[in-house]
Amino acid sequence: MQHLKLSISSLNQSFLYSGNFKEMSYQQLISYAEGRLGRVLPPEFQFFYVNSEGIQFVVNSEEQIQKVKSENQQVIKIILKEKEKEKVYHPNTICSQCHSSPIMNARYKCIVCENREFCENCLDHGQVHPLLIISNPEQEQFFDGFFKTSMNKVKNLFNCQYNLRDAFLKKKSELFGTNQKNHQLQQISLEHKQLQQKQGNQQQIEDEFNNKILNLSEIFEGTPEQFEKIVKQNQHLSLEELVELISDQTQ
Repeated sequence: MQHLKLSISSLNQSFLYSGNFKEMSYQQLISYAEGRLGRVLPPEFQFFYVNSEGIQFVVNSEEQIQKVKSENQQVIKIILKEKEKEKVYHPNTICSQCHSSPIMNARYKCIVCENREFCENCLDHGQVHPLLIISNPEQEQFFDGFFKTSMNKVKNLFNCQYNLRDAFLKKKSELFGTNQKNHQLQQISLEHKQLQQKQGNQQQIEDEFNNKILNLSEIFEGTPEQFEKIVKQNQHLSLEELVELISDQTQ
């Protein structure tokens, strides 16, 4: 039997797969990672297999999963992390808040104010502005044409002198009716959150149980099966207390 230790960098956590990794497909690996991540796997995330020498290899297909299975290791270590992004530069741009130039990656341009734009780090300062996201410099030509032909219409729709959030809340109230209906919606939302929290707590208990087994197998250089029973019998103990307990028993 082969075990899988999946580490998710964005959560700063590791998880022990309860099944046999040798029977896992690439699609099942994705589904398992999504279950631990709590959302659909974003395209910018990627799996990396870590071999016995600590060297990382990209795993992104069924063929590569089969190669990993052929490794002579009891515990297979795979890391899920975000790909390194290439920085996008917007030439001849200056952030209206921090004055950094050029703006990198996403650029946020007000569709009302002339020459008012923000970088990603200063986005919060643009909350009272209706902002347009420009992902890459190639979009500039299209948006320039839009501003020249439609600016008067846009200014009639938006007004940066008041907080847009208030306007949106007012419009929402007009569309969805009375406070009673809002109260019903809030009650349904609260019950849904409570159910999600209960399911999350159960998942957290299971993850903590598996992580204790995984850590003990690494500390005492054994297989996870050797420590499953003692962890199950002493679920109230922390990892440190379990280490002390096992150390006393082996002396």
